[in-house]
Amino acid sequence: MCGRFTQVVKVGELAALYGPAVLMPDAAWAERWNGAPTQAFLVCRLDAAGRRVLSLLRWGLVPPWARDRAIGNRLINARSETVAGKPAFRAAFRRRR
Repeated sequence: MCGRFTQVVKVGELAALYGPAVLMPDAAWAERWNGAPTQAFLVCRLDAAGRRVLSLLRWGLVPPWARDRAIGNRLINARSETVAGKPAFRAAFRRRR
């Protein structure tokens, strides 16, 4: 099935992988064996101070012009031939790839 993946790493294992300076998330984390767009996943990112932080982030692209974040449910795939021109993907492709 397209757009699904598994994330079964434990929080402690992920923190050890990224180093001892990782700040732990406040939210509870559960393994996902069939993760889908719109669900929250544990990711390691840099905070404003440049520290590594484990955070729960929602998987999906919600364009800035969207009035409802549910539009992101349909935006999980982009065609390489048209991604630079489509309004939903254009800005994200230019800035974040």
